[in-house]
Amino acid sequence: MLNKKDLEVMSGFDITALDPSRLVDITEVKIDPGAPDADRLDDFLKQIENPYCYRVNNTPVKIRFGQGKPYLDQVLEDYFTQNK
Repeated sequence: MLNKKDLEVMSGFDITALDPSRLVDITEVKIDPGAPDADRLDDFLKQIENPYCYRVNNTPVKIRFGQGKPYLDQVLEDYFTQNK
């Protein structure tokens, strides 16, 4: 299992400096839905290698979370209610 330090290092990777072909394609990650939550999480982290940088088919993806920022669900709700 990854520790907090590992995750901090992974979150700091510059995706533009990474070779996209070396990123794990998340569409190829397979998780047993019947496994316990902790086992599914552990299996996901092992397969994805870096939960902050991966690919979706040929598209590199970088996940970032801002401190003090609204949660994604609030941002989406605001977006859809303002753009009717």
